Amino acid sequence: MNKILALSSITIASLLLSSCSLLYPNWDSGVTPSDPQPSASVSQTATVSPSESATPTPSPSINKKSATVSITDSGVDVGAGVIYAVAEISNLAENDGVCTITFTGAGLTKTATAKAEANVNRTECYPLQISLKGLPKGAGIVSVSYESHSSAGQSKAVGVVVP
Repeated sequence: MNKILALSSITIASLLLSSCSLLYPNWDSGVTPSDPQPSASVSQTATVSPSESATPTPSPSINKKSATVSITDSGVDVGAGVIYAVAEISNLAENDGVCTITFTGAGLTKTATAKAEANVNRTECYPLQISLKGLPKGAGIVSVSYESHSSAGQSKAVGVVVP
């Protein structure tokens, strides 16, 4: 009886410990939470209405897989002075993509990019942040897009309020 109890205890402990790799997505990457995160590049553009005589230029058609981008958390962190978004691509697991957060409000559009990495059966964006400096106060929207060499997609926009 003691041997059966010991054997089942060892088996259960082994199963529980082996599942840690599913719970910790960066198990083999060598990256630890204390490592510095890559800095996000930021660009800012003003939205201009096109004139009626403007003719759109056709863009080349590239067949990319559709990426299902979802914002899992977003908001304004006044203490840190940023608008942030946490996003994932639920139908792909790729390591070569880039995520872009876009804020639009009061005629101003501001973007920032960050790397994305595979996590078991999906792709997760590194934390996305846009500085509150220079943003107009009031309501705006945030969306996240994803692009890699073979996939592209856009999230639904979510509302934010810049204080």
